[in-house]
Amino acid sequence: MFFNQSTQCNKKQNKENRKDVLVNETTYHINKSKSKWISVGYSIERKYEPVIKLGGIKNNQCVVFNENQFTSFLNNQGIMMSFIYSTTSGWQPMKVDGYEIHFVFIGDSRIIKIVQDDNNEIFLAGDSINEIVNLSDLIKYRYDIIKFQDFSNYYNILISSASSKNGDIIKNIYDVIVSLRNVNSVNACCVMKLLTIYPKIVIEDVESLTCNIFVKNIDEK
Repeated sequence: MFFNQSTQCNKKQNKENRKDVLVNETTYHINKSKSKWISVGYSIERKYEPVIKLGGIKNNQCVVFNENQFTSFLNNQGIMMSFIYSTTSGWQPMKVDGYEIHFVFIGDSRIIKIVQDDNNEIFLAGDSINEIVNLSDLIKYRYDIIKFQDFSNYYNILISSASSKNGDIIKNIYDVIVSLRNVNSVNACCVMKLLTIYPKIVIEDVESLTCNIFVKNIDEK
């Protein structure tokens, strides 16, 4: 094997930051200043599950939705816009499927604040909410496309193959991609982006899989 398994499995490593990082990401701006956007892609943190992310430049605002959460967000558009156009105060936060909708005032403006359980948050004006709704059919269609590609399974096959080989991990994965590229070029392109932009994450995934296999073999003896 290309590294000492018992040593690698037991030592603590400084993992590459995976939080809120998407691969094969498609982005659409939702306000005039282009300071906020909605995007669709595979979440590295969630083991390459397709997600929908709302992001903003200021203070790295961000929330990440799965398919059901995005649907619930759209279903609550009426409530959110009722607050935006209301003249009353005292609106209480709403707890929704893994996130909260807060009704806040910034100066004289009424703003929707989305807060997730992991303390991710984003502030949305009425125009941004309306633009998300306008883009919703396109977003859902894009989501369905990448979901159908089943990238997670493709990626797991690659790292499983790489974990069984000696030598350089990145080169081993490239060698496997060459044989699979014509079969599924979109997924191959996604892996090549990972190898180019986030090589440490790919190496960590391979080493983690190898450690799991090593521990399982010990348990079975």
